[in-house]
Amino acid sequence: MPFEIIQLTSFKVNNNKRALALGMFDGLHKGHSFLIRELINKAKEKNLIPCATTFKESPLKWTNPSLETQLITSLDERLLLFRELGLAEIIIFDFPALNELEPEVYFKDILLKRLNCAYLTCGLNHTFGKEKKGNIDLLKTYLAELNGQFEFEVCEPIYTENQNIISSSQIRQLLKIGKIKEANQLLGHHFLVYGAVRAGNQIGRKLGFPTLNLAYNPEKVKIPSGVYAGYTQIQHKNYLSAVNIGLAPTINNNLNSAPIIESHLLEPLPEELNLKIGENLKIELLEFMRPEHKFDSIDNLKKQISLDCQNIRKLKNTYINSI
Repeated sequence: MPFEIIQLTSFKVNNNKRALALGMFDGLHKGHSFLIRELINKAKEKNLIPCATTFKESPLKWTNPSLETQLITSLDERLLLFRELGLAEIIIFDFPALNELEPEVYFKDILLKRLNCAYLTCGLNHTFGKEKKGNIDLLKTYLAELNGQFEFEVCEPIYTENQNIISSSQIRQLLKIGKIKEANQLLGHHFLVYGAVRAGNQIGRKLGFPTLNLAYNPEKVKIPSGVYAGYTQIQHKNYLSAVNIGLAPTINNNLNSAPIIESHLLEPLPEELNLKIGENLKIELLEFMRPEHKFDSIDNLKKQISLDCQNIRKLKNTYINSI
């Protein structure tokens, strides 16, 4: 199925009828993916285009600017996951513009007239319009006026085995303390970092552990610095990797610099694959292995990296089908 990313500001009105999932979908966790799969089934049944919304930037930047942005997934990462789920279109909303609209204007002018929605779904706590005046009850009121021409369903929360609601907030807290495996279970996929390969200082290569390097998006949730077991995805194939996230304090004297991600592949890469600086790369984190540490010598650093690699290789079979 074709996949299209559409900015609402440049959207051209057409006659295509849509099934639309409303939300931010940060993390695209199990609750989100259940809602979207249900929407895709409904779209097939009614011959509609399956779509979802998201925001270019976190609404919290405007609703609570004193809070630091802590996204589980950047916009690019969300788009990757949306595509994998099988959606046809993603409508990217600009929050400040939408926040100026009264709920009725948002519903009638944006959802009905511009996006041509015939089916709508969202979570139980969804709000919309100026000052969050719009809610589920108000949506139902608007829909009642359409005399059954429009279908709307509220997706109930998904619960953990301990009967806790799966939420982005809960997952964010787990990630902050390095509980990657537990967060992944709630996400239904591995926590990921996606971005352009950047030039490194070649120190890893000199130590015998060459790495692929990414910048860590400053708007993503802050996870503990240290070594992680991970997968580096290159041309749709996952390579088991030892991933360091942090400042590399043994060899880096500038401890005020931004964290970087260094992924050392533990499986051979085909010779014909040659990633270039600037190409996009996806790294998935599987498990937190140890905190970052400043070693008293390069030799001790090399010994520890070697041990990290051994420990991750030993656990390889536990990561297969871990989600």
